[in-house]
Amino acid sequence: MTIRHVFLWSVQDDERHGQSVLEELAGLADQIPDVRNWAIGRHNGAEHIGSGGRYDYALTCDFEDAESMAAYNDHPAHQSALQRVMPLYADWTVVDLDL
Repeated sequence: MTIRHVFLWSVQDDERHGQSVLEELAGLADQIPDVRNWAIGRHNGAEHIGSGGRYDYALTCDFEDAESMAAYNDHPAHQSALQRVMPLYADWTVVDLDL
């Protein structure tokens, strides 16, 4: 069953770090096999709508199955990127959906 991975985040200092975090994560698509339908970008709506945190960025991608998603999570490129960007996040959340 296909799994859609949805990651929403904001950074502590968007002016200083927003673009670099976006570029760091965007580069993962070419480094990790089995990632499909990769989409990443900055919120471009006029306003943020929601009851919780304010997320300025989103990443979505699909995996064929749980094993493919686990391989993505454990991949050295993903782990290395996380080490660099996690300290810059102000808030984040992940939702994984069965399609």
